[in-house]
Amino acid sequence: MKHTPGPWTNLASASRLTITNDKYIPLATCFDAGGLKPEECQANARLIAAAPNGYKLAKHIEAMADDTYLEGHPKWLVIVQEAREFLSKVEGRD
Repeated sequence: MKHTPGPWTNLASASRLTITNDKYIPLATCFDAGGLKPEECQANARLIAAAPNGYKLAKHIEAMADDTYLEGHPKWLVIVQEAREFLSKVEGRD
C-alpha cells in the first residue's frame, strides 16, 4: 500500500481544517462548501486524520485472522470480515 505515512494532523484555521503529514504538507482540506456545520467539518477532518491508524489496526486484525484461539468466537469472525472489507476499499480492491 502506498500512501503518505502517518501520523496525520488536523490543523484548524478560521475558515477550514487542513490535514497534514508530520512535515506539515497538506493532504486534505475540509471546508464549508456545501452547508456543512462546523462540527461536521471537524468530525470529517478527525476521521481523515485518523485514517493511517485505522489502516494499521485493520492490517493487524487481518494478520490475526487465523489465530486458533480467536476462531472460536463468532464476534471475532465479524470483526475480521469488517477489517477485510475496510482494507479492500482502502487498497482499491472494492
